[in-house]
Amino acid sequence: MDSQDRIAVRCGALLNVAGRRCLEQVNIIVAGQMIEAIGPTVQVPASAPVIDLSNACCLPGLMDMHVHTSLDVSHFSILESYLTKSSADHALIGLQRVQTMQRHGFTTIRVVGELDYEYSAVALRDAIGRGDFDGPRMLVAPHMLAPLGGHGDLNEVKQGGGACGCGILGTVVPAGVDNVREAVRREVKHGADWIKVAATGGLLTERDDPNAQLWTDEELFAFADEAHRLGKGICAHVDGDRAAVTCAEAGYDSIEHATLIEESGVAALARNHSVLVPTVYSLDWLLDAGARGDLSGDALAKVQAAAQRRDAGFALALAGGIKMANGSDPCFPHEECIKEFAAMVRLGLPPWEALRAGTVNAAELLGLQARIGTLEVGKQADIVALAGNPVQDIGLLEEIGFVMQAGKVVRNDFE
Repeated sequence: MDSQDRIAVRCGALLNVAGRRCLEQVNIIVAGQMIEAIGPTVQVPASAPVIDLSNACCLPGLMDMHVHTSLDVSHFSILESYLTKSSADHALIGLQRVQTMQRHGFTTIRVVGELDYEYSAVALRDAIGRGDFDGPRMLVAPHMLAPLGGHGDLNEVKQGGGACGCGILGTVVPAGVDNVREAVRREVKHGADWIKVAATGGLLTERDDPNAQLWTDEELFAFADEAHRLGKGICAHVDGDRAAVTCAEAGYDSIEHATLIEESGVAALARNHSVLVPTVYSLDWLLDAGARGDLSGDALAKVQAAAQRRDAGFALALAGGIKMANGSDPCFPHEECIKEFAAMVRLGLPPWEALRAGTVNAAELLGLQARIGTLEVGKQADIVALAGNPVQDIGLLEEIGFVMQAGKVVRNDFE
């Protein structure tokens, strides 16, 4: 490759997140999509254009492992999103939202269950992958596979579908191991990278119990077995402890939320090497929404009950050495996804570990650690930069001013 096809990025500081070290005055040579050379003594080719970040701190592109592209209850209720938006609407709304996330530093995201019966997030992933649109690298679990009456069903809709008699359900899978396996196969047929299962009730859905495991053990094990047999990762929406134990024992790659986890759940995650995606900020945001009167009575009661136990569960997971990956669960405007890092640190996760949750650990969860997650020769040139050091003040991550993804500059406020 000719030197004129290379770009040099001059970093005043660079965070080696894997090694938990801050390096000074580092040059990165980007050739196409890849990092060709990196280090304090790397020479810049004479004809290569230079991106001057000498007054900035560089680190790997950030990752969010729990994204919804069509959910934002600050604008619409979950029921409204189902009933008043088409799959095409969700794709267009999702494009705007993932581009917002990219501009705030997220170069890779995992979408975990959408609010349409079709596959809008798969279409969005593919369009971005083809280069039709700018956007973060995406891996997709198309739907949250739910049991009848569980988190993911539309329990607000009355018997018979209300006055319209529509018989509306959410993303419901009929009971039984055979139905579970067929549901996984259908998701994979239509392009799933991951499978998402609602193992317990949720906080925002009516008349389901966040403490209760809503599938049988056999069904939850069948989901994991079928997903892994087909070469896909699997994650589970989990609030209560019993389902955390079952899903970890079944080999789920990640457990989402674990808001009500206890000692037995933490021990099961540790024993089975399941990754925890704690989604701290979303509960904080929902508490504020409840204080504003923006949640239904049932949802508000569940959110307040979960908040009384969430911090203790997070502390148990920290003490148990559970690997965590960053995930925001945006039921809020997507520019706020970046606030998850500070939320985890506030609950006791050290800043270096929060950064690893959104880079190194996330890449390992996705099985993409050979390509992304650290700034190294031979990896994708996913680079973000900000004016200060987020290890000293994690809140500075909310002021990212430079984003490069796979060698392409998405944002540069330092020019």
